[in-house]
Amino acid sequence: MRSTCDPVTKWFGENINLRKIYAAIVNLLPTIILSSVFSDEKWQQAMLVSISTFIVQDRLETSPVMVIIHSAMISVCFFAFINLADHALLFSLICSSTAALTLRLAGWGNNLRVAGSFTFIPALYLAFEFNKNLPANFSYTCTLPLLLYIWVATLPTLVLSLFHQWRVFLRSRSLFHRRKNPELGAKLEYKSPLLACAIAVFLCSMIVESEHILQGQWLIWSAVSVITGEMKTSHRKYQSRAIGVAAGGLAGMLIGTVLPHNAFLVETGAIVIVLSLVSFKNYTLEYFIRCTSVAFVVTMLDEQTSLIFTRAFNVLIGGLIGVLLFKIVEKTCSLRSVC
Repeated sequence: MRSTCDPVTKWFGENINLRKIYAAIVNLLPTIILSSVFSDEKWQQAMLVSISTFIVQDRLETSPVMVIIHSAMISVCFFAFINLADHALLFSLICSSTAALTLRLAGWGNNLRVAGSFTFIPALYLAFEFNKNLPANFSYTCTLPLLLYIWVATLPTLVLSLFHQWRVFLRSRSLFHRRKNPELGAKLEYKSPLLACAIAVFLCSMIVESEHILQGQWLIWSAVSVITGEMKTSHRKYQSRAIGVAAGGLAGMLIGTVLPHNAFLVETGAIVIVLSLVSFKNYTLEYFIRCTSVAFVVTMLDEQTSLIFTRAFNVLIGGLIGVLLFKIVEKTCSLRSVC
């Protein structure tokens, strides 16, 4: 029995982060309850804000003030994205600038890039999702109430941060106890990635806006996601995303077809999607589970299965654009010694 359990235990230890899963579930619980009580899918989508603020708080041990600032930045970006969605050029410029900033933060520390990424991701995804239910030619006043979802979804992380600060106070017995500086992570090369990211996101955003591509957020984010500090890691990440979206899409459709369709399984699938952001140490596995869960939820909701293929296409094309432009910029910079 021991010989059978040991490999399984080892695999779990190497690939699954149980501590973060438990903490993330507690963090998501209020938003999950709101989604169930009000039967409002916007609360389900707002779970992305809860998990994003949780990830940044966990990485940087942010104070309550910083959690509020992070929530405010998500709100500002969301408000800009959703209100400029019908203005292709302005939307593309804002999107490109925001995405490029996440790469600039990597120059000060990789954990800061994580903070930038998890500001851009919830703002972009919620802007696209919430935009579906807005009337044509809406004014900015229609989008102001939507900010409530972001602020409420941030509250669990704010409570978590207050709890951590209280623990620090109890240890020090003094409000003037000097907190240790947050770990910013390794400083990464950012000049070439920043330029590549700005061009790639601008191009992808213009394509999404001009061609009215469904699930366009996946195209835009995929271009950002694969651009890392080095070409080798960019290739590796693109391969992981390609494997995850292809295999995960098929697996999710299969599981969703076999299982009975009910609200509980849909809710569970939505929770797994956001939990996958913190649950796994292996990125290929993480992305596979996320894509499987997305395809599963789409199948369960009896939505068009073409959405699964559209999303896969956007992930592959967006990532390809990002990798190719990164390669071009790297080559150009090395030849001309500009960067």
